Amino acid sequence: MKSLIKVLLLALLSAGLLSACGGGGSGTAPSPSLSVATSLSFAAQTVGVPSIQVLTVTNTGTGALLISGITLTGAAFTQTNNCTSVAPAATCAVTVTYTSSAAAQTGSLNIASNAPNSPAIVTLNGAAGLTNFLPVTASVGPLAGLNYSVNVLYATITVCTPGSTTACTTIPNIQVDTGSVGLRLISPLGTAVPTPITDSTTTSPIFECVQFVDGYTWGSMVTLDVQFGGQTLSNVAVNLLGDAAAGAAPADCATAPTNIIAPTYMNESTVVALGANGILGVGNLLQDCEVGCTPAFLTSNPQYLPESPYYVCPAGNCVHTGVALANQANNLAALLNAYNNVSADHNGIMIDLPAAPNTGLSSLEGKLFFGINNQNNNQLPASAKTYSLSYSQTLSTTYKSSVLPNSFIDSGSNGLFFDDPLIPTCADLADQFFCPSNPDTLSLSAVIQSSDATVTSGDIAFTIGNADTLLPSLYDPSTALAVQPTLGGPLGLTGSFDWGLPFFYGRRVFVLFDNYPGYGNGAIAFE
Repeated sequence: MKSLIKVLLLALLSAGLLSACGGGGSGTAPSPSLSVATSLSFAAQTVGVPSIQVLTVTNTGTGALLISGITLTGAAFTQTNNCTSVAPAATCAVTVTYTSSAAAQTGSLNIASNAPNSPAIVTLNGAAGLTNFLPVTASVGPLAGLNYSVNVLYATITVCTPGSTTACTTIPNIQVDTGSVGLRLISPLGTAVPTPITDSTTTSPIFECVQFVDGYTWGSMVTLDVQFGGQTLSNVAVNLLGDAAAGAAPADCATAPTNIIAPTYMNESTVVALGANGILGVGNLLQDCEVGCTPAFLTSNPQYLPESPYYVCPAGNCVHTGVALANQANNLAALLNAYNNVSADHNGIMIDLPAAPNTGLSSLEGKLFFGINNQNNNQLPASAKTYSLSYSQTLSTTYKSSVLPNSFIDSGSNGLFFDDPLIPTCADLADQFFCPSNPDTLSLSAVIQSSDATVTSGDIAFTIGNADTLLPSLYDPSTALAVQPTLGGPLGLTGSFDWGLPFFYGRRVFVLFDNYPGYGNGAIAFE
């Protein structure tokens, strides 16, 4: 009997009708297996701009993979998918969208299925978003307790020792100026240690003088890494003001140009004199002197050498010199790289400030946008007019039938400045501002015209108030109203009208750089 049973068992095994026990065999039941990446990382993008990645889910098993649910944590992430039943060796796709904000974001994607390793969890990491704007504020400035600034627009910028990510200094209250180009910072800079820029031929340090209407700045040219617009700009040429290495400014720097009527022409290379910790110049040029100050140009055109703002001072004898483009004070906004693979953000800037009442405000918040027409938030409206500039970066203004061809729109001026002998000036403010009376508020207008006379605005209305009334307590920041839309004064600059910061209130003003298509010298646009 035992022999017969043994023969029958052998027969059944050879026929494949009976599976062996205890060691597996060819008859194992089909089983799915889910394979997916364990993490998904999203690089920095412009804040609010969606970033999309596709996650592939693969069935590496032998049975059908049934997806019963896909869920997300993390409000910055969303998903869509085509995953239901996945055959062996087949795939399905989960599309994950990340919308960045100012801070980094994390989340997770959970995939529930009939696989033994269910749920599969994918970690989601989203980098902090890049902003295509810099917050700006009109406020009392850095001298609270001593005095306050009126109609001055400030930003905050971080600078670092070249090559370092830790030896950095964050500097608030830097004046935003569309009337100049380049970053100028009051010395010293705290932990950030600059590298001096030297002349390529003489190895002497290079210095720069910048002459404004009311005074001048003087200091060394250095390099720093600058954190700007969510990016780190390496080895940027910066003008360091008031540093000991620069010494005293040469006589032709400290003397007002002949077209400027200034009873005093002061050195503004200190915080007290400037009313700021530095100047962020975001005017129309890419560098503050461009090709006209390069060594090659000045060698071929030596008659222009005295116009160069750059000097070398061997043995204390300062002489004008030429400087390569990279070592000139560069427009930071023109150095920015592209965001989110769209057009580069270096064709211009836009300043957007809300309107302010004639009664004044203690402060006003706005934004400086990088680039024009390359993001949804910096579009140049079709209704805006664009005014081309002359080679000297001016346009024309007609005021009371007088044509003023050397006019400019300048966020770095704290009032509307123009010469009108019929408007009284203030006796107790060194004639710096207008003080009309009977009435003490004047309603005026002027017309702006492009330098080539092809574009003309309508009448631009503005109001000039009595500065003695507007600034009753110039040295008491506790009662100061730093935003004064009706502040104005005499300019003392021949043939000019200075449309200062009050012009920017309630407007979006676009500064088109001189590389902007169709505008070789740059342009200004506004509605």
